[in-house]
Amino acid sequence: MKKLLIGALAVVLLVVVVLAAAPFFIPVDVYKQQIVERTRDATGRELTIGGELGLSLLPRFELRAEDVAFANAPGASEADMATLKELVLRLQILPLLALDVKVDSFVLVEPVIHLEIDKKGRPNWQFDGAPGGEAEAQTETGKAEDTDGKGAGLAELSLGDVRLENGLVTYRDARSGQAMEVSAINMTVSLPDLASPFAAKGSLVWNGE
Repeated sequence: MKKLLIGALAVVLLVVVVLAAAPFFIPVDVYKQQIVERTRDATGRELTIGGELGLSLLPRFELRAEDVAFANAPGASEADMATLKELVLRLQILPLLALDVKVDSFVLVEPVIHLEIDKKGRPNWQFDGAPGGEAEAQTETGKAEDTDGKGAGLAELSLGDVRLENGLVTYRDARSGQAMEVSAINMTVSLPDLASPFAAKGSLVWNGE
């Protein structure tokens, strides 16, 4: 259960950081493309927003997106690692201007998240980044730019109210054949900062029971 929650939270954190990092004083269509490109740069995978994308700045930064899909790792059993019927992200504007990401609320409606480990022990929530870019640079320079890259912004991330509504999370380990499913997830997750443990409360169905 802990492994499933950690993997699912990793996907949520990735989406929050990518959305918050994109410039927001631009047309919505351009913003949509920025989100897709930043996700590809950060993970090496494609993000698709098939439905409407809505953006408002006052009285707070709010982003709504419908029919969202995040591609899975190559060779995975499912085409998409995560899909969402809708997501709603609300951020505090003033902290964001100082690169301090404070999330008022982040709602995931009907999220479907597939977590798996392949036969070589590689989890699909391990992201490689854009091919031929940062990954190669890190190989050549060792630790590379851990201190001046994207990681610095993460230290200022704070999740207030993260809600999963009618979610589904599956887990599969190709090495052992172990499989688990958590369905009908209605849960609230909070994370004051990245140094603190996250708290979760709500209801779910474990392996159909």
